[in-house]
Amino acid sequence: MGSSAAALPSGADTRLFRSGAEVARAPLHFHALPPGSPADIAAGTQSFVLGLVVQALFDPAAFPPRRQIKLLDDYLAALTASH
Repeated sequence: MGSSAAALPSGADTRLFRSGAEVARAPLHFHALPPGSPADIAAGTQSFVLGLVVQALFDPAAFPPRRQIKLLDDYLAALTASH
């Protein structure tokens, strides 16, 4: 099976994908989720990401890839720091 980066569009910023892979390999206790239903946490995260995608589609100048990554990084940091 090939590299996941090969499936990305040409010129795509792969920092987000590398960061996600690094998080997945890290010890779980460093990225523990807050108490609550994992399904609710996943639904909230999915809602955030889908909203970000919609904003980027309607106003790409205001939501360039670097800003999207920063917003997602901030969201994930707040999610894991909230407990």
